[in-house]
Amino acid sequence: MRKQTIFFVLTASILVASQAQAQQATNLKNMPAVMHKWLLRSHRIEVAPSIGITLNDAYTRSLLMDVNAAYHLNDWLGIGLDIAYGAPLKTGLTEDIEAERSKVDGTSYSLSRSYLNLIALPYVSFTPFSGKFVVFDRFLGYADLHIDIGAGLAYVGATGSLGSKATWNAMVGVGMRYFPIKGLSIILNFRDYMVPRILNMPKFGTSKNKLTNNLAVLVGVGFYFPSKPKRTP
Repeated sequence: MRKQTIFFVLTASILVASQAQAQQATNLKNMPAVMHKWLLRSHRIEVAPSIGITLNDAYTRSLLMDVNAAYHLNDWLGIGLDIAYGAPLKTGLTEDIEAERSKVDGTSYSLSRSYLNLIALPYVSFTPFSGKFVVFDRFLGYADLHIDIGAGLAYVGATGSLGSKATWNAMVGVGMRYFPIKGLSIILNFRDYMVPRILNMPKFGTSKNKLTNNLAVLVGVGFYFPSKPKRTP
């Protein structure tokens, strides 16, 4: 009788241990891959002033003063509004053309040019990659990679005989955010503003209106509201 009691106790103990182990395995299987993750974008408003310049215009670069305002629906999707004001800067090519033309004509010559004067467009922002920023095993903050797509209005400024005009524009871009603290980020954006315009008007002849790619690099600072983000379980 004593042997039977010992056997029963051992069998019951093994069954209880197996059931607990199976329950633990199930719980681990259902647990998320990352726990206590900071949701740095989800349900937060982002206001990001920045400054930048267009890079690939042969005749006039635009110095851009830009403001983005976005609401992040979750940690990977946001909707926003991009507003940028542009001031014209002559390129070296324009200065050379004007200098040579002035020598030929004997008078001061100014090349008629267009530039991006004002941009206003709604956009959608996707954040496919995000995580901790670590250098030499030292945690320095959080970082992400985002993609922006939008379309809206543009006002093309002009000098000389070219006339200014309002038109449409589309934008695609990619950028990075670095969060040294949870309520602020440093932003680097590369954006291509596609705008139909006449680049320049020579003294003799005509130029055609065409769709131009205006690649811009922008550096800014993002402020987030509320200042403290949510966290996963």
